[in-house]
Amino acid sequence: MSPAAPFVCVWLRRAWRLHDNPVLWEGWKRAGSASQRLHAFRTVTHGTSCGVAGGTQRFYLGGARRAEFVEACVDAFAVSLAAACGETALTTYHVGQGGDVRDVAGLFAKLQHAAAARPLVILVERVYTPLDLAEEACLLRCAAAARVDVVSINCFNLCPDFAALCTSPNLHANPLAYNPFVRALEAAGVAGPAATFPDAVQQMRRAYTSAAGGEPSRERALRIPPSEAAALARLDAKLSDAQWATTFSKPLTCAMALAPSTTCLSPYLATGVLSPRLFHARVTALEAAAKAAGQETTAPPQSLAGQLYWREFSHYLGYLVGAGFDGTDGVNHPCLLANYAWEAIGTEEEDAAHAADEGEGLRSVDPADLFAADAATKYRTLLAGRTGYPAVDAGVAQLKGEGWLHHIHRHLLACFFTRGGLNLDWRLGQRVFERYLLDYDWAINAGQWQWLSCSFLFFQFNRVYRPFGFAAKHDPDGSYRRRWLADDAPPADRALLERRFDANAASLQDGMQRAYLAAPPGFLRLVQPNVLGEWQREDAAFAAALKAAVRAAKAAPLEAPCDGPALRLPPVVTPAGASGREAMNGPAEAAAPPRLAPPRAAKKFKKRVQ
Repeated sequence: MSPAAPFVCVWLRRAWRLHDNPVLWEGWKRAGSASQRLHAFRTVTHGTSCGVAGGTQRFYLGGARRAEFVEACVDAFAVSLAAACGETALTTYHVGQGGDVRDVAGLFAKLQHAAAARPLVILVERVYTPLDLAEEACLLRCAAAARVDVVSINCFNLCPDFAALCTSPNLHANPLAYNPFVRALEAAGVAGPAATFPDAVQQMRRAYTSAAGGEPSRERALRIPPSEAAALARLDAKLSDAQWATTFSKPLTCAMALAPSTTCLSPYLATGVLSPRLFHARVTALEAAAKAAGQETTAPPQSLAGQLYWREFSHYLGYLVGAGFDGTDGVNHPCLLANYAWEAIGTEEEDAAHAADEGEGLRSVDPADLFAADAATKYRTLLAGRTGYPAVDAGVAQLKGEGWLHHIHRHLLACFFTRGGLNLDWRLGQRVFERYLLDYDWAINAGQWQWLSCSFLFFQFNRVYRPFGFAAKHDPDGSYRRRWLADDAPPADRALLERRFDANAASLQDGMQRAYLAAPPGFLRLVQPNVLGEWQREDAAFAAALKAAVRAAKAAPLEAPCDGPALRLPPVVTPAGASGREAMNGPAEAAAPPRLAPPRAAKKFKKRVQ
């Protein structure tokens, strides 16, 4: 008697696409191309799951606009799935509070029941966020107890296995820096796209191209159409100009252009509708052809491939640190500038501000008095787009209106929100972007807000985006500001606001200096020689104090990481023969950081236009 055919379950987390979907393709093959033996499903998690604090929709959907975008992408994928896999349906299980199943163990029991007497095989799309990994671990425990085969396949990243990447010798000197990470990634080899469901993908692309306008009516309200076909069409359009693609340089793009000067593919990458491996393969093929023809190409981190590596680097950091990477729920990772006194507001005030913004409107403050206002007033004023700084206010308006903003414009908002203006807690700003961005990505969002606030991995807080200079550079004719500023926006007194901005920025820089000299050892250990060299040119006294603080930090014992894998801090190069604690942490004796001098006068603040 022949053995019963297996009942194959495919747990999709982000891969809402037919192209380069190895987990779905493997499931389809194992099911023998029989739709009745393939059970494709997704989960929507509510509340706390598997003991992960804050295990809510924030790991998946972000705000309401992004939730709508994701659901539209999933709906489009479900239609493509049914066409490609013999009417296979995509089932949704709600896990957690008030859901179909209480937890992942309950989900596993449902799958066993659906399999009946047939052997159960489960394929899981691995995604390296804390909640996804915790739920997968729970499923693996259940499967092991029941002797059920589980296969995990990652197709959300260029690197198929972050755990293996962590062992790369390229990361030994500094595992938390971009360039060593890229070297490790390239040495390990970037995974190429898999040729999955090629006939169905071509049919889908032809149908999209021939459709009137290329978009169903439900997509017209969105700036970026939510479907795999739209993602592939945009990729084709952007890469059709090989010279543009191979000489692309992110810093040279215009942050306030009416027509986006970048690819606008980030929403598709964030949701998994577009494969990063396909994008990477096509870009690197164009670069190879250009180099073979003797043409100049842009290198990472500025190039298109470099932008994909930044995405990968952020996901790697989120994996390495764990749930504490975003700083919520009172958890700080050991490499965070956790001692700086950011101004914060309570959850009720935060929710009330957003409710007012969506209702009768927000009360704001006179721009001349903005920096002296309390935290709640600053927050409301920025959210209302009434700061008086046109580049900031127009950026907030586009963020709220379209759910997208040029990456460098996001830098301006994050800098102004935190260390370069309002001195508000970066976690508050992180949640603002989470609420509005179509391309919200948990790890990228957390990493960028820490970076721009100089709380992690970026230490040159003397570099401040000055809003009026930013607008002059990126919107010289004012067309972007006219498009996004409200008709009743008060005219800006540029001279007055620039004086207030400079005085405030100088004061914040003094506070940041004091925080750096008293920062946790894990934070200071990451300060690199090039940073100290820049500060030596900028402020020799602070550079000397910071160098001493870094030296003391490297002599201190390593702190325990958060709940991610072993977070390794850079080892210290010590003289030959050193052993024991000295070999790990450096010499035991190190000068204590000297006391800071009194705050500098505002006139010493160096104006930097970025």
